[in-house]
Amino acid sequence: MTIRTATAADLPAINAIYNHYVKHTSITFDYDEWEIERREAWFNKLTDSDGYYHVLVKEDDQGEVIGFAYNGEFREKLAYKVSSEITIYLHHECRAKGLGSA
Repeated sequence: MTIRTATAADLPAINAIYNHYVKHTSITFDYDEWEIERREAWFNKLTDSDGYYHVLVKEDDQGEVIGFAYNGEFREKLAYKVSSEITIYLHHECRAKGLGSA
């Protein structure tokens, strides 16, 4: 399994993983699934952060994205720019197998 920096090509897989949790759980606090345009804006904001924030993906042995992690803005005020929170999502069939700990 590989962990690498996400690219724009990974956004459909990232969105599918996330939207599963929107649709089937309450953990995201979202009521509506994300459109790909919203995911693109999210990605651009994180990757255009002067290196403060990162988006990573985890691939299985076949190169399929099975999870993603990112650190993002803790609060919008400038003084918080160096503080971030980390979020990890795994494909729902990969949960509870220790794959998120890496």
